[in-house]
Amino acid sequence: MHKNIYRLVLVILPFFLSSCAGPRFTDSPYEPLTMEAIKQFYTLKASGKLPGLSKDEHGNVQTEAIPTSGPITYPVSVVLHVTTASNHADYGYIFTKAGQSSEWRLTRAWQQQVDGKSVDFKIQ
Repeated sequence: MHKNIYRLVLVILPFFLSSCAGPRFTDSPYEPLTMEAIKQFYTLKASGKLPGLSKDEHGNVQTEAIPTSGPITYPVSVVLHVTTASNHADYGYIFTKAGQSSEWRLTRAWQQQVDGKSVDFKIQ
């Protein structure tokens, strides 16, 4: 029985790994920039420097729609929306990159409460 499961894993694993290395979902020039902004979000979160969320907080991160074509024009901003399991508020973060060789900066952070009120966090 264990040998059959092992063989099945050996057959399925290469297909799974090759699908992960396949082409991206879009050819948008903004997709790599969005991934960089998300990486910056997680870097700030891991260091405890993300306003509103602790580094141990878990939740769901989504981006607003990004352009699917056209040349990249700077400054570029990526908006991330975060929902957490621990409370009933949503968080928003805007990351901005001034130019191609610039670093991503957190330019706005806020909490959208259940009653619709929005509270901005101070950016350090």
